[in-house]
Amino acid sequence: MCDKKVIKKYWTCIIGATDKNKLKNSADNSMRNAVYKAFKKTTGHNYNIMWSGWGSTQEKVDVINAIWNMEEDDPIFISIVAMLKESKRLI
Repeated sequence: MCDKKVIKKYWTCIIGATDKNKLKNSADNSMRNAVYKAFKKTTGHNYNIMWSGWGSTQEKVDVINAIWNMEEDDPIFISIVAMLKESKRLI
């Protein structure tokens, strides 16, 4: 019998931009709920992590996109992962 190795992947989406001053309170809720429902329908289970919000700037989006497109053996990616592991260790 050959067990398949579980390969966990996360779906990521960046959308925008908009004028944050024109957003109503709880402007994140309807989008978050729609994504949750689509995730559950697509995967058949609940998520283990979900974050969203209107706080990103173009600079942050550019950084996220740059990291997202890096290969896992990229020295910068490896350094970022090591930095994050170290910061979690210090907490």
